[in-house]
Amino acid sequence: MIWITGATGDLGQELVRQYSGDKLSTVRFDVTNFEAIETEFKKRLEKNGPPKAVFHCAVYVELSKTESNPSHTIAVNTLGTANVLSALEKLNLKPWTCVVSSGHGYAPVPKPQRLDEQSVVLPRSAYALSKLHGEQWATFIAERAKIPLFIPRIFSFTAPWQRQSFVVPRLAKLIRD
Repeated sequence: MIWITGATGDLGQELVRQYSGDKLSTVRFDVTNFEAIETEFKKRLEKNGPPKAVFHCAVYVELSKTESNPSHTIAVNTLGTANVLSALEKLNLKPWTCVVSSGHGYAPVPKPQRLDEQSVVLPRSAYALSKLHGEQWATFIAERAKIPLFIPRIFSFTAPWQRQSFVVPRLAKLIRD
């Protein structure tokens, strides 16, 4: 069984498509509410047993909104990540866990230098800061609970179903019109 949080978002939808042949369970709950997460995880355990993997993709991402509402940004991106890992820990679950983060946290580098995992992080937005803090919480809890953890820092992502508030769909619309 694979659990996916944020399955209605852009990356979550793509993971659902990719894993559609596997035993898949999209997990819908308010990531800011620990009790709701714990309750939902317990239901899934009783119904299907423990997951072999968890993809935590839930995110509050639109930069214009994250800057104007930093408390919600922190609640979803930082506290939500800590809550998901804490629920796994409390239920003594140790699935391979992927916490999707963001490349927005890296400091600018001069061209032609490239970024890698050792590059300096220097968040310049509420979104970037919240994702980096989420990484720190995930790492802290996963190490304590011995949960295998993978944290990719995603850069650009686009999909045909994205809202017009994202760059590529907006540009495509401008070209079509």
